[in-house]
This record gives sequence, structure tokens and C-alpha cells, in this order.
Amino acid sequence: MREKLVFFILIFWNIAFINVSRADSIHKKCLKAKDYVGCVNVFSKSNKIESVNSQNFFKDSPNLFKKNYEKICFSEIKQEINNSRDLLIKELSTEEVIKNICSCYVSNNKIKPFIKNNDVVPTSVAEKVFNSCSTKEIYTYMYGGDIFYNKKYFWTRYPNLNHQFYSIDAGSVKQQRIRGSYGRYIEFIGRTTNSYRGEIIPGKEGFIDCDWGGGGSAYINKDYGLGNWSSGGSCYGEEGRPEKIIPGGVDRRYYKYSLDCVDKTFDRKGDREGHTGSLKKGWMKIGNDPTAVLADGLYCSSISDLPKY
Repeated sequence: MREKLVFFILIFWNIAFINVSRADSIHKKCLKAKDYVGCVNVFSKSNKIESVNSQNFFKDSPNLFKKNYEKICFSEIKQEINNSRDLLIKELSTEEVIKNICSCYVSNNKIKPFIKNNDVVPTSVAEKVFNSCSTKEIYTYMYGGDIFYNKKYFWTRYPNLNHQFYSIDAGSVKQQRIRGSYGRYIEFIGRTTNSYRGEIIPGKEGFIDCDWGGGGSAYINKDYGLGNWSSGGSCYGEEGRPEKIIPGGVDRRYYKYSLDCVDKTFDRKGDREGHTGSLKKGWMKIGNDPTAVLADGLYCSSISDLPKY
């Protein structure tokens, strides 16, 4: 579903600076064409006269252009969603959500230069930005300053987990400077679950060890006998102990994250490996933590928009 929506957003840029009514006309003409993109390009090029002053139009009336573009965006996305067989997408994609997606996309700092220069947005850029906007608007909500997964969407991905245990402090997200540069790592405070292992301490049998000894003398004749005897010794032992089982468990708390947007790995400060806490888990793939997945989807595509740490 996302891929189709990204495709339509890419198409918009081919007709972005033609007036809205003309753009709609081109769209309708090309709707049934086998090569939709090629058709739009042909009609767009034939209307160069209408788009000559696009730079001035954007400069003089950016808000008007933004509104017109969002109108086209809204219409196309809504049509695609109506045609979708995904009932969850239909349920979550309200009109307000679609409007917010389009506004988010057009306002993104990576998209603005293409609007200003009347250029087509590269697929790689469009896909990342659109996925970020749709993740934010369709699949999440904010509560008390934290961003949470939408419950219904979360359960389709993690049916055995509780969405309330995974969130991001929205005000904590920043670019992180690593090896003297920005643009690859983000830092944030996130809530998650961390499973740690227990330990089995083997039992030990008890024992006792004794050393008995003795000595003496005796004098005996036919009429009389005399003697003495003494005994002594010592014992040493150790009490046994039973097997001891220290169970593992799950921590549910906030951690300080570092996330690599290129390698898709993350590190959480203080995530213990075992019950003693002496060993930490270190860097892992984001797939091991729903909170890391959420952060990647929301922020990595727009990392340049984040404040620097």
C-alpha cells in the first residue's frame, strides 16, 4: 500500500507547477494510459508556457501552492485507500490523517528544494519521507509527550506484545555526533522491554570427616594388673546446600538510545544481559526492539531536520 502511494506522490512532481485545474486535466487524460508516467511527462512538457513563472509563483505565493499541492495529494491518496483491500489501512486513514500526511510530506526539508526548483523528487528520497510521514500520522499517536504505536497496527506486527510498553519521548530526539560528524546517528529516550537471563547455582552435598585415635599403657602379672588408656580425635565437616535458581525477568523502563540510521543498529544504555547487571547487551539490530523500529521509521529519513546534540 505504501509503495503505491509513494508512486502517486512521485507523479505529482511532474505536474507540480502546472495550475491545479490543468494538472487535474492531465491526470484524467493519462489515468488509463499504459505508461502513466510517460504520458504525464509528455503533457507536462507541452505546457511549459504555463509553468515558466513557477519560481516566482512559489516565491510569491508559497502557501497557496502548498495548499493546492496538498489538495491533489489528498485526492489521490484517498482514492488509493478507497480502492485498497486492507481494512486496517481504511480504518486508520481518516481524512484528517491523509491531510496531515500530505502536509508533512510537502513541508519536509528534503522535499522543499525539489518544489522550489521544479524538479522531480528521486524515488529514494520520496519513499523515505513518505514512509516517515505515514508512520507518524497513520501508525502512531502521542500521549503525555511520548509517541506510541497505534494499538491495532502494533498488533499486526507484534501480536504477543503490549503496545503500551514501547514509546519514544518526542522531545528527546536529536542528531548524535559520532566521530566528529552528524547525519548518521540519532539519540533519544525510549521506553521498551528488556529480557534478562537468570542463573542456576548448583547445589552441594554436605560431609563430615572424623579422625579417631587413642593411646595408653598397662602392667599385669599373675596377681595384679594396672594400666591406663586415653582416646581422642577430631571431626571436620561442611553443611550442604540445595540448588538455587535465580529466575530471569523483563525490565520495563526508559533507556537512552543511540541508533545508527545506516546500519540499522542500536545501543541502549543499561540493558542488562543477566540478573546481576554486570554484562550489557551492546549494539543490536533494530528488529530486536519495537521502539528502535519506531524511531528508525519516524526520524531516520528526516535526520537533517533534527536538532544536533
